Amino acid sequence: MVTNWNGKLNGLSAAYIGDSITAGGRNWGSFLGAINLAGDGYTVWQIEGQLGKAEKYSPEKIFILAGTNDILGRRPFDLNQFELDYASLLDRAQEMEADIFVTLIPLTADSQANGIIPAANATILRLP
Repeated sequence: MVTNWNGKLNGLSAAYIGDSITAGGRNWGSFLGAINLAGDGYTVWQIEGQLGKAEKYSPEKIFILAGTNDILGRRPFDLNQFELDYASLLDRAQEMEADIFVTLIPLTADSQANGIIPAANATILRLP
């Protein structure tokens, strides 16, 4: 609660957005200077919505990890749609006055997903 009000009044050094991997890190070692807005099961297009929340805190830095659930989700993975969604996420992030840090999708325990992750990460790396 203190971080919430302090951030809205004075801004924060960092905002973390993403899926459960990011959510599990809580505030990644920062006591009052960061907020973690990530959520379990979120896909790239849902994570884009977290940017609106992050904007209220005027963070200096935004850390993004997105895409794991797009690959592991119930629907078949569509690389073209993934690229469109991720490009939209990055476009929206770059509109904010913050330094943007993007983490690539880590390998998982799912061997089928691990076959898709390199192509998804290559797509992320190509985006501006």
